[in-house]
Amino acid sequence: MLKKILAVDDEANIVEFLKEALESTNKYYIEKCTSGSVAEMLSKSIKYQLIVSDYKMPHLNGAELAKNIRNNDGPNKDVPILFASSYEQAVLEETKGLSGIHFMNKPLLIKDLFQKVEEIIGK
Repeated sequence: MLKKILAVDDEANIVEFLKEALESTNKYYIEKCTSGSVAEMLSKSIKYQLIVSDYKMPHLNGAELAKNIRNNDGPNKDVPILFASSYEQAVLEETKGLSGIHFMNKPLLIKDLFQKVEEIIGK
């Protein structure tokens, strides 16, 4: 059974890259989302094994999304969240105290992405 991952980035080409790269392994199904607000709604009703999110997005940034998911009793309250961003310091500061937060610097290298996802959600 494929593991379900939610990919969130306001740049459509990034979520498409994540979808193509991760689905090429035949291990994952990627749900694409280009809005933090829509991702928050999806996270309240669909269970994911991982959420991969950008940090800097309009209306609801990645850190706010992570906080809202952690403070909600939805199915993803404890799901790991992997930030793919160029704003490591801001992510670390704003998500301090939240569990299950991981980080990768952009630009992403496919082999590093595969390794990190495997490390987080296992075989």
